[in-house]
Amino acid sequence: MRCPVCQSCETQVVDSRDAGDGIRRRRLCASCQHRFTTYERADQPVITVAKRSGDMQRFSLEKLRRSIAIPCKNRPVTSAQLDEVARTIERALFARSDETISSHELGLMVRDQLRQLDPIAYVRFTSVHDAFNRIEQFQEVVNQLPPTK
Repeated sequence: MRCPVCQSCETQVVDSRDAGDGIRRRRLCASCQHRFTTYERADQPVITVAKRSGDMQRFSLEKLRRSIAIPCKNRPVTSAQLDEVARTIERALFARSDETISSHELGLMVRDQLRQLDPIAYVRFTSVHDAFNRIEQFQEVVNQLPPTK
């Protein structure tokens, strides 16, 4: 690690602490005695989404969350629940060995999470994801849902 003041490579770690998603280290430069802080975090893989058009886009947690929020509008789903669904999908993506996922496969992951979260949001999302063009398709999806209380 180079000192930000004198660029010396002679630095010493004085203190290390957990920083939530990584490690915070206090360092001391042996040359100029400057103290500075560094953060060490595991590098996340870059997930690429292959769109239907053939375009490739970098995965965005915010875009995923917005996509999940649309079918949940006016439903009893909290912001915290939306965040958790998005993070659950993100963790599943990072756990995969393949760093590219098709938008269709990503949609199936969203659909599975929405099925557990809210049946109406699930039907709304599924109707768009599967491009329903007949009313019978809605009925088929609704019939597959468990009965409500």
